[in-house]
Amino acid sequence: MTEKEYKDRLAKIEVAKEELDKEYAYSNNPYKIGDILKDHFHILKVESIKVERKFDSWEPECVYCGTQLTTKLEPKKRCGNTSVMYQSNVVKKLNKD
Repeated sequence: MTEKEYKDRLAKIEVAKEELDKEYAYSNNPYKIGDILKDHFHILKVESIKVERKFDSWEPECVYCGTQLTTKLEPKKRCGNTSVMYQSNVVKKLNKD
């Protein structure tokens, strides 16, 4: 086996691992874009969802990106009011009523 063959096979394994991570995380994802989520620090309106691992040994999970909201569920009035929230940190889903 040449070095190039080794690197090519290794790259295919990494792609397959990323696909498996996404499949696992999305299959265990109870939230969707537009949902309003609360953790211990802030409230977030989900605008996009990606998959990450907090640490290499942990299972992959969804990370929600979006606009931070006030307790009245209105966008915070400051520059850079976007934030992220890990699925494992979500305390509850809020309804905007």
